[in-house]
Amino acid sequence: MVIDHLEKDMTNLLEQAFEKARQLSDKEQDALAQRILDELLDEQCWDASFARTSDGEWDALAASVHKEIASGNTEPLNDLLK
Repeated sequence: MVIDHLEKDMTNLLEQAFEKARQLSDKEQDALAQRILDELLDEQCWDASFARTSDGEWDALAASVHKEIASGNTEPLNDLLK
C-alpha cells in the first residue's frame, strides 16, 4: 500500500535500476531488496555515529593520525593500491 504523502519521485537512474530488478526472479529480487535495505540501515547507523561524535573526539582522532604519520608508521595509500 502506498501512502500518498510519503510518495517521492525517484531519480531516473533509480527507476532504471528497479526496472531491471523487475526482470529478476522473486528470489533474486528479495536478495537485492535485502541488500538495499541493509545498505540504507548501515548509512543511518554511520550518520548517527558521526552525529554523536564531539568536536573534541574529532580533534583527538586527528591528533592521533598526525602523530602516527609523523612517526613513520604509515604507508602512502597509493603504495597500498598498486
